[in-house]
Amino acid sequence: MALNLATGEEKWQWAGDGSQYGSPMIATIAGTKIVVAQTDKRLVALRLSDGAFLWGSPFAGNGMGGMNTSTPIISNDTLIYSGSRREVQTVKFEKDGDALKATELWSNKDNSIQYNSPILKDSMVFGYSAKDELFCIGASDGKTLWTAPVAGKRGYGAIVDAGDALFLLTPTGTLTVFEPSEKEFKQVASYKVGEGATTAYPIVAGNHLYVKDKDSVTKWTVE
Repeated sequence: MALNLATGEEKWQWAGDGSQYGSPMIATIAGTKIVVAQTDKRLVALRLSDGAFLWGSPFAGNGMGGMNTSTPIISNDTLIYSGSRREVQTVKFEKDGDALKATELWSNKDNSIQYNSPILKDSMVFGYSAKDELFCIGASDGKTLWTAPVAGKRGYGAIVDAGDALFLLTPTGTLTVFEPSEKEFKQVASYKVGEGATTAYPIVAGNHLYVKDKDSVTKWTVE
């Protein structure tokens, strides 16, 4: 649903499917503002102004216990998404009358995302797969550029764009810092920042990092 920010009143509601865990994303395609979200059955695009349905594609959680928790990426008119035990996919949107149509650009079956959201950085897609591997995919052709094992728990984790470096935090309480390189996994540092259960998304604010573990929230300074 969409709410009026000033009053909290409901502006519109779309009840076509049930909800899932990924966050909705807003973009402008061919002059039309849209919101893209994962539901329990598919990926959908709605018109932001009134919630009108513009596009949908089947995308239910795959496999035993599968659920879609990854937030999709929208860059210009392309959509990058993945889900439980599914490949990473990219489609291109274009206007189709009053609706939208999407054409697949590529599909990468080497990697799937379980409980985190990928990021797009310098024409590369970085994610943390259900095999507990960091991976890098070329955003133009979908080819795997590299993978690297990192200790974790079935793909739980969070990747954060911190500018010159990327952060990966897994439930082990370990923060892995690495360069956004297309050639190989280049680890800069590794820090113990929690006592485990670090499943919340870390917050980067300037040169400070806030991390929540099972019992506390800690503030770290990056120099």
